[in-house]
Amino acid sequence: MSNTASAVLRPGASGLIYPHIAPGAAVAIACVASFMVVMDGAIVNVALPAMQADLGLSPVALQWVVDAYLLMLGGFMLLAARAGDLFGRKRVLQYGLLLFTLASLAGGMATSGSWLLAARALQGFGASALATSTLAVIVAVHPGGAARARAISLWAASSSIASALGVVVGGVLTTQANWRWVMYVNVPIGAGLMAAVAWCLAPSRANAQRPGLDIPGAVAITLGMGALMYGVSQSVSQGWGAVTVVSALLAAAVLIGAFFAIQARVQHPLVRPAIWRVHNVRMGNVVVLCLGASLTASTFFTSMVLQNLAGYSALDTGLAMLPMGLTLALAAIISRPSH
Repeated sequence: MSNTASAVLRPGASGLIYPHIAPGAAVAIACVASFMVVMDGAIVNVALPAMQADLGLSPVALQWVVDAYLLMLGGFMLLAARAGDLFGRKRVLQYGLLLFTLASLAGGMATSGSWLLAARALQGFGASALATSTLAVIVAVHPGGAARARAISLWAASSSIASALGVVVGGVLTTQANWRWVMYVNVPIGAGLMAAVAWCLAPSRANAQRPGLDIPGAVAITLGMGALMYGVSQSVSQGWGAVTVVSALLAAAVLIGAFFAIQARVQHPLVRPAIWRVHNVRMGNVVVLCLGASLTASTFFTSMVLQNLAGYSALDTGLAMLPMGLTLALAAIISRPSH
């Protein structure tokens, strides 16, 4: 098969898939990649006590095993989406898969807490490209209509199911093998997805006039949120008046303020300031923020309490947390509007 951009493309595919490839293949790639990204946010929770015992992690470092991934995922998501528009969805998806897979391999080989946290941060950075590229792939191969609605429903369902099954898969892998396999499990999936992307998706044509990426904005908001999370986490042991806590919170305020200043001045911002004047956007972001914070915290603490205080095994913990995950997945699926 020729891998040139001049290949004759399927009508309606927006130049993203090769002519002999059905659009369903691109949807399958998007769903599996999304499944992997969401599952990785949940799968480590039941393996945390085993990680702590093996690597000697402090309670704060243990929290960052989850937070480092989510921080990088959220902090660079907008930048990754913009990069996909400028440099091509296939290229960004391939680089995201490569980084995510290699970081998963490195995390499984970790011999120290700092090594593991660095791998988790790189995983989150790669996941930011996957999270945005997968939906963009679906939109590109299905420009509109009922086919797009069905594809997006499948994509959303795969993410919801991944969140529910992640704790069970993590429990099985930790109990039957060891905690390192919650990282290694991504390696064969990532390798398979990279092969599928290379085979099914066509490269984008070069764009000679590419506007710049707002890298300073992405770095400012990521560091700002990281400083905020660090300050809050340190307040538990040191108190709100500690120099470390106050310094971290001040740094967070400065960096987040710098982010908004950057967005108001750059030509191609990650978030246009005018969008915050839309009431539904403001309220929607508040709801998502509260929901994400509550679910992340409840999953983390439930896993720790069940294993460290109630004496559950990793597998029993995953099974005990399954009803909560399935309920959330079912609610996410049935709450989607019909088309």
